[in-house]
Amino acid sequence: MPHCPQAIRTAALAFAAPCFILLLCAASASAFQLPSPADSLPVITSVAGQKLVSTSFERVLSTYFWTANAFLDDSFSEWRFRISEVFQSSLADLTPRAIRDENNLRLSFSRPLSEPLTLTLAASNYFLSDSRTLLRNEAVATTLTSGVTYAPLFPITLSAGAGFKSERQLGQETFGFLYNAGARLQSYSLSDFMLTSELVLSDEFLSPRRNWNRRLALFGQRQYQDRAWIELSLGYDETRRDFFSGAGDVNGATVERRTDRSFFTQDSVSYRLASGLVAGVRFGLRYRVVTRENNQQFIGFASQFYDSEINQQELLGQTSLTYESKPFSISTGIAFQQQQETYQPTNAFADSLVFKTQEARRNNALQIASLNFRADWKMFSRFDEPLNRLTFTAQLRGFRYDTPAAENTDDRDEQGYYFTLRDSLAVLPNFSIITTASAVLTHVVYIFAAQSSNNTWNRIIKLSPATRWHWPRAMQTYNEVSVLANYTAYDFELPASPRSFSFRQFAVLDSTQIFLSETHILKLFYEQRLYERGELYWTDFAEQPLNAFNDRTVAVELGIQLPNHSNRFFASAGFKVFSQERFVYQQGEKVPQQRLLYFGPTASIKYRAASLADIEAIGWVQTEQIDGVSGRTFPNLKLSVTAAW
Repeated sequence: MPHCPQAIRTAALAFAAPCFILLLCAASASAFQLPSPADSLPVITSVAGQKLVSTSFERVLSTYFWTANAFLDDSFSEWRFRISEVFQSSLADLTPRAIRDENNLRLSFSRPLSEPLTLTLAASNYFLSDSRTLLRNEAVATTLTSGVTYAPLFPITLSAGAGFKSERQLGQETFGFLYNAGARLQSYSLSDFMLTSELVLSDEFLSPRRNWNRRLALFGQRQYQDRAWIELSLGYDETRRDFFSGAGDVNGATVERRTDRSFFTQDSVSYRLASGLVAGVRFGLRYRVVTRENNQQFIGFASQFYDSEINQQELLGQTSLTYESKPFSISTGIAFQQQQETYQPTNAFADSLVFKTQEARRNNALQIASLNFRADWKMFSRFDEPLNRLTFTAQLRGFRYDTPAAENTDDRDEQGYYFTLRDSLAVLPNFSIITTASAVLTHVVYIFAAQSSNNTWNRIIKLSPATRWHWPRAMQTYNEVSVLANYTAYDFELPASPRSFSFRQFAVLDSTQIFLSETHILKLFYEQRLYERGELYWTDFAEQPLNAFNDRTVAVELGIQLPNHSNRFFASAGFKVFSQERFVYQQGEKVPQQRLLYFGPTASIKYRAASLADIEAIGWVQTEQIDGVSGRTFPNLKLSVTAAW
């Protein structure tokens, strides 16, 4: 198991072990496609009276993933308590091994002292451990706080708390006092406006570091009968974070500071012009300043370390017009966004010509404008059943990027055209045809000659007709054929070494389920993709193929489901094969290059107990063959248990 503090690892194993044993006793597993692991820790939302426990283990090729989550929101006597635990670990069995552990534990308790006054207690612990050579690959933070919440009137809530925090970064221990205070006005009516306001103040004194947050936000909305709606919002947010950095310091970690200040406002108006016809306008403005300080500690080490400031201004405008009726729905809109960023050195480096020039190269301004259109047409039978739905969407987008510094040649203009036409036709009650056609056309033009060789046209066309058959308690099948062509052409290139390329693909898909009985299901899956890549000569609309691929996936699975009024059980076993043939073109001839084959048994078990618990085991044991020579065997496995009540 990945490395982490022993006490926390022991607790995590004690929590996860019973669930893993339960799954391992269930059986080994599989499905047609193994889900990929989450990229970040999941978010658990608070619902009064909710209890949730889940754990999972997953192996994909040579990478292992462990997760364990728990959430409890309940009450005992006059105390209400919330406990949240999120643990995630990964191990990439490579050379060297990459191991990462992350844990976040939060506890909160509250008890009413009187009718408007409530006592609150909270604790949290977070740790991160990563074996990779990163700037910050190890951190531990523990927080203990207590406070009160005061609600003298229904729409007003006041809160205040204080406590201590211990933190470790880059081997540096810090400990200090913290406080937080807040006020909230919820759904207060003022002159027919519904107002919500929020004020948040927090501070952490972790000498030699200090972190704080200041936030003030105001939201308001008003409805004028059934004709108009107004929404207004504005706010100010300031966050300061001090963190240890080992950059440029041979004697130990030093402190860097990042401060982010922003003012924002966003307002919108919607007005009903007629029955089914609504017009809308939205306006947004954001001004943001980000500063990096304390880099003067690195004077004499390297010229890239200096204090700096980023000023960002963003303007957003949008108009829309929507018409809705039973057969027709049409909407169109124009959106415009403008953003400007300026960079400059500050403090002791404000007058440095070298640093001022270096930062000025990063100054930029961008503008984005788009025209959007969508139309839906629905046809119904005389029994008011949907027979056909035709949808057309289009977007015209323009992008401009300017850099005022003469040394920066990234200035460019981009144009994009996006179209999609989709038709869904119910030919029979159990048979429908879905046809989708899409086209994308983008053009990138660099303003300066130094980069004009990167000017490109990118054209993508895709057509994918599909059918869906369904016979209740007998069979259902989905079939699709798709053709895709992607042509990327450079405006300027040497004939002897073209960079323009083409990508073309033909694919077929067949997914069928046959209900052999009320309890037995036979699943059949077949997918084949033929695609090739080549050099493109757009002027002559000719290409020189470079390589080609033929991918096939075949899966067969026999499942048994035992549904009843409260519990559901499903188990399956099958076999899956994936093959890929690779070809290269030599003097215009298609020559086989390599053949890959992955095959092996699959199995899965899923059990739901009265909508309170889910148990799942999925796996595929795949054996590898390269050009007919057997190689390694990879067990891919996922085991999970989730219980909520």
